[in-house]
This record gives sequence, C-alpha cells and structure tokens, in this order.
Amino acid sequence: MMRLEVIAKASNAIGYPNANKDATPLVDASIRDNPNMYVSQDVLPSLIVLKSLPQGVERMCIRTWSAIRTGM
Repeated sequence: MMRLEVIAKASNAIGYPNANKDATPLVDASIRDNPNMYVSQDVLPSLIVLKSLPQGVERMCIRTWSAIRTGM
C-alpha cells in the first residue's frame, strides 16, 4: 500500500481518497478533484481536530448506543 501505484489503484477501485500525497496525481480526476474528498489548503485552517473523550465517557457512549440499537 505504500507504493504509489498500489494505493492509487486502491483509491480508484473504492472511490475514496488516500493519505499518500505523492500518489494523488495517479488517482482518477473524479476523486482527486472532488473538494469533499481532498480538502483545499484554504479550508484546512478552519477544520478542527476532535479530542478523545475520557475512557469512562467512551464506555458510557458505547453502552448507551448499544442499548438504543438493541432496543433495551
């Protein structure tokens, strides 16, 4: 997957971008030029990174979601 041709072929097959910037020119234009997949440099500063929640909160969220899914 680290070879440019391999990751580009995988991206083309699944229609999803990859993080290998050197492979970007090898990705189909319909994927490569889609601003929803490859965010432009002027948009990057406005994005935020979510921080991990404490383990207890994560457990509570998982248990709550599992209860909702199973109807309990």
